[in-house]
Amino acid sequence: MKTASQLAAERGLQRRGFRLAWNLGLDTNQRILHPHLHLVGGAQLQDMLA
Repeated sequence: MKTASQLAAERGLQRRGFRLAWNLGLDTNQRILHPHLHLVGGAQLQDMLA
């Protein structure tokens, strides 16, 4: 399995940075509750998410 850092490098996100965000629980609006991870990068996040 690749690491988040490896995936970010492949997508050109290493230089400016990236974030990892977990989603889990009732407020994620999932039909079947399960943890999942997002690799976010390529632009600055809005104030609410920063």
